[in-house]
Amino acid sequence: MDSKGTLRPSSGELGATRRPPSPPQTPQRREGKGLTPDGVAPAPDGKAGRAAAPVRQAMVTRPDRPLRKPMGSLDGAAAFVARAGRPKDDIRFLGLTLWRRSTAYKEILEQLDLCAPDLDTPLAAGPPDRAQALDIKTAAVSARAGLVRLEGLAKAYLDTPRMRRKPDFDPRKQAMRTLVQQVQERVIALRLLESACLTARQRDAAWAVDVPAGACLKDLLPHAGDGLTLSAAIERMKEDMPQPAPRVGDPPGPAPAHTPALYDHKAMASAMVSDADAILLESVGLEREVGALYAEAGVPISRRTLPPGPPPPAQVGEMQQAGKGAFNTTFNIRLRNMPDQAAGAAGRYIFKSVPQTERGFGLRVGIQAHHPKSAQRNLATCDVARLLGFDVVVKTFIGIGTRPGMAGGRRPLPQLGLVMEPAPGRQAMLAAHDDATLFRNPRVIAKVQQLQVLDLLTAQTDRHGCNYFISVAPDGEVTVKGIDNDQSFGAQITDPRMYSWLPDDRIRGATFLGTLPTLLDEEMAKAIENLSEVALESAVQACGLDAAEVEATVARLRVLKSHVADLRQAGRIIDPADWGTDENIAHLRSAGAGSYVGRRLLHTRY
Repeated sequence: MDSKGTLRPSSGELGATRRPPSPPQTPQRREGKGLTPDGVAPAPDGKAGRAAAPVRQAMVTRPDRPLRKPMGSLDGAAAFVARAGRPKDDIRFLGLTLWRRSTAYKEILEQLDLCAPDLDTPLAAGPPDRAQALDIKTAAVSARAGLVRLEGLAKAYLDTPRMRRKPDFDPRKQAMRTLVQQVQERVIALRLLESACLTARQRDAAWAVDVPAGACLKDLLPHAGDGLTLSAAIERMKEDMPQPAPRVGDPPGPAPAHTPALYDHKAMASAMVSDADAILLESVGLEREVGALYAEAGVPISRRTLPPGPPPPAQVGEMQQAGKGAFNTTFNIRLRNMPDQAAGAAGRYIFKSVPQTERGFGLRVGIQAHHPKSAQRNLATCDVARLLGFDVVVKTFIGIGTRPGMAGGRRPLPQLGLVMEPAPGRQAMLAAHDDATLFRNPRVIAKVQQLQVLDLLTAQTDRHGCNYFISVAPDGEVTVKGIDNDQSFGAQITDPRMYSWLPDDRIRGATFLGTLPTLLDEEMAKAIENLSEVALESAVQACGLDAAEVEATVARLRVLKSHVADLRQAGRIIDPADWGTDENIAHLRSAGAGSYVGRRLLHTRY
């Protein structure tokens, strides 16, 4: 520094190029000039290492063996905020909160702080026993419960309209997607660890492996996916844990056993699937690890939830986005190996990933927010329509597809989804707008009335004018197909009149469920009267719906049968050919928006 306070380089630094410090070199075992065969500089008295200064013991990893991919701990809220940004502050005035903002994001941050310490739970050191296996299992169950809730919150946040509108490179969107993947990876490993602990507790033989001191639950997780016993997983954990560096003059230890280098996702997925489920998957030509996709989507493996096969349908080319609704995005997908296709041919279908969250009106009628069983509800709707003999919903099955456009350049992974036949024609609202006489066509009226009866039985609360299609062929043949049956079979709807759409009721107006029809034809009335409660119960239960949802469906059938009896007594059962008469059309119009046909005749926006 000169007299004016300016910092100047010294004479030895002038003209010199500043270089970054070299990385530390790992000592190598070699012989050479001035080194003993152990790679240690000889002491002055000629005895290797005897007169050398004591070397401080350090923790190093073994360089001669590859390590598994570590999981580590989840970031806490502070680290996550550093990547994804701060939430908005609440608006307060005089100590009162006027407006809460970023509530969903703040809930995720709170859950992160609760989950992060769970994976750092220390394991008791020493020889393991059945009690210690129980302790490990208890810690795993506690950690998994918190992670499952965190996964549901993060997925619901990503499904909000605001986040869907954000580009894929948005920092918060990328951080949230990464968080979901990290949580899913740990949930799978924790399930496998719980299974290994349960098996270990059932064995009376003593274990030969001691749990090392300082080991945590996160250290054991990367080894639970190899399909090994708890004892073998602990042994491999010990191999991968840092080892103390040998002191000068100590003989080299034995070479470590071979350890796989990567975290084996395929082995983990296979270990999650039971032998019974694996047999069902193999019966249609699917591999065992596909069962992990079913577990992730919350779909049970059964004959009804499997795709057609063998061989199973195979995707040809990439998907292309077909449409986007309030909650879901659909894609065009080309599939081969379908039952009605020629060998080698591929047909066009619609693919929709199995929704993981429910955010619509279904939450108010008994549909759970996380794992709402949307796939099972769509399948059950198709089966009930078949029992009634009403061909008014698109054929649907569960399949596997690979969606494009993953953020961050990651390779897309297969997903479980609903595969549907494309609905012919146009959406009812648009078709009625273009053709004012469409809903005076008796064939159209009959088909739409069938759809309304089906929706009353299945408690479909989302049948607005864009959720069913109408097609009229040149020869007069009419096709009506309902789509998007996610919000059906709510357990709280035991009577369709409980949640029917009413134009002057804003609270109940959030549902599009119609009222009980005041006109039915003879074919519809007989279809309801001849439907057995036992057959209905078996069909709905086979699709994976729970007991409360099955009982509510049977209760709705009883209400419809009683209503048909009242209509017969009032003379409101008509001939199928009379739907187009002016009297019946006027009657449907007077029913108002509670009737699907009446909505279109009144030109409502629903």
